[in-house]
Amino acid sequence: MVFDLKEKMVKTITTLFKSVCYILFLLSLVVALIVFAIKDYASNGITKGFTKELVSLGRNFANELRTDVKLIKNDMRKDTKNSTSIEVVLRRFLNQKSIDENLKKELQSIEEYTVDNPFIVVNPYGVSPLTALMFFYTEEPSVVTLKICGAIEEESIVHTFDKQGYTKEHILPLYGLYPNKNNKIVVKTRNEHGVEKLKDIDVVTEPLDAIFNDINLVIYANDYKKYQPGLNFTYGALDGLGLKMAFDISGNIRWCFNDLGNADPTNYVDGKCVYRTFGGYSSGDAIITKESFLGKIEAMYYIPNGIHHELFLTDDETMIVGTNHTETVQDLAFEIHLNTGNVVRSIDFRNLLPRARYVGSYHHKKDDWAHINSVVKINDDYIFSSNFQSAVGRCASNGSLKWLLSDSQGYPMFWRERLLKPIGENFEYPYNQHAIEVLPDYDNNTETIDLLLFDNGNSRNVMSSVLQNKDTVNKAPQLYSRMAHYRVNEKNMTVECIWEYGSNRYELYSPTRGDADLMPNGNILGCFTTDGVSKDDKRYCETIYSEVDRNGNVIWECYATNNKESNRYIDYRIERIPIYNSENEYMNVFEVSKNLVPEEVWSKYGFESK
Repeated sequence: MVFDLKEKMVKTITTLFKSVCYILFLLSLVVALIVFAIKDYASNGITKGFTKELVSLGRNFANELRTDVKLIKNDMRKDTKNSTSIEVVLRRFLNQKSIDENLKKELQSIEEYTVDNPFIVVNPYGVSPLTALMFFYTEEPSVVTLKICGAIEEESIVHTFDKQGYTKEHILPLYGLYPNKNNKIVVKTRNEHGVEKLKDIDVVTEPLDAIFNDINLVIYANDYKKYQPGLNFTYGALDGLGLKMAFDISGNIRWCFNDLGNADPTNYVDGKCVYRTFGGYSSGDAIITKESFLGKIEAMYYIPNGIHHELFLTDDETMIVGTNHTETVQDLAFEIHLNTGNVVRSIDFRNLLPRARYVGSYHHKKDDWAHINSVVKINDDYIFSSNFQSAVGRCASNGSLKWLLSDSQGYPMFWRERLLKPIGENFEYPYNQHAIEVLPDYDNNTETIDLLLFDNGNSRNVMSSVLQNKDTVNKAPQLYSRMAHYRVNEKNMTVECIWEYGSNRYELYSPTRGDADLMPNGNILGCFTTDGVSKDDKRYCETIYSEVDRNGNVIWECYATNNKESNRYIDYRIERIPIYNSENEYMNVFEVSKNLVPEEVWSKYGFESK
């Protein structure tokens, strides 16, 4: 009996031991599989380096912005001073300090991250959902090339980080991701001996905010070989809201900010960064921000009486902004130093143009008599566009007027002496024009200056003596808008039209907005907004982006609409630029952002700037 009991106990213990071993084996197998999965996932750059604190900060700010966007929309409808958007941007500036501190902590451990196991965080500042920041360490100094793989090859974005050069520490912004997608990124490292290594990395993005679902971009003309490479950066869309976004050759949105600023005073500075504005337009406090494509505010400026239409960056470390007097609006410009925020020069258009000249279709109010919509700097002079006066002029830094390109109708004697004399057959003046651009010296003549502009043409039938003398069968000729290249001979005081496009495309008529840009390949990119077209007793506003060559051939064209019933897709300008360049390929998270907003403005909106 004793031996039987012992035998049973041994068998029981043996069975239990085997069971425990089997369970331990299964557990070790599960653990191994989990570890393998985590390593594989991390090697694709999805989770490694995702500090919970940093991701939480970015997501919290993004959620705050979704609420802020709704408030800003309502504020825009109620008040031109738009105080809500100022509160939003001031809060963003303060919040990003916490994000920078967390990024600095991760950078202190950069040697732990390799190209096989990089640090990646998508939308680090909560406002730019189609970007990410990646960094890693290489044992040998190497230069990196990134390829954001497109759905087709023409949509791919490739950049070599030559400015960073051969280095062991690589801090790389990822621009041009697709929304709601597992984006494939090809990373190529090349050491100083020419040895290259390739690594595929996946970066997952979330869907864009609902407001972007209302945008409909249809490409109906596309010559891939002649298309000027780059993304198409917009100024505003959807009922005039200041959406900043960029879309590719096929109409895919590849970059955007998910907050709202003002629509038109914007400058993408050839892709180096983004200057945009918040707050007052014709009056009230206004804030100008300089931001990276990642969404970090790098500098912030203050304008006390609104900012409208123009924000032009000069070669003198200054910017020119349109602003307002108290009793009159949109007839003043400031030149502001970028390092100090101080006004270095004011341009008062009340001293340059006749306020008593009432001409054309858009001169309705005595306070908004000039409607200055474009000011650019050339040498130490300024070339400007007055929409309501249908005038383009050049003035010196001392305020003296040099010449005017304008229909002579209604000018007193002083200004008549400064009007350019038109030459050439069938010359047409610009009317209610926008977007002055100084072109290269096409004729190698120092006495001439070439200008590109968008001629809206709204007042053409009212003011043009050429059209009024035509036999129009008892009805006004159909209006049209055009992109036009003028050449001014400043010595002879003459002007001729060298090239134009749009006069035979009446469907592109754009009464209130428009743009024309010369691109590096010689093509011209235009923005035509058919604002005010009446269909079914409703106002429909649509935008056509058109790239043409000098022979008038359409290279690429995009039809942009709003999917909502209002169908108001209103853009102000368009820029075709590469999203990568030597100026924006490196992000220095240790650089302190510049706050040039006065302390009393911070206090006014309930914040402390420090």
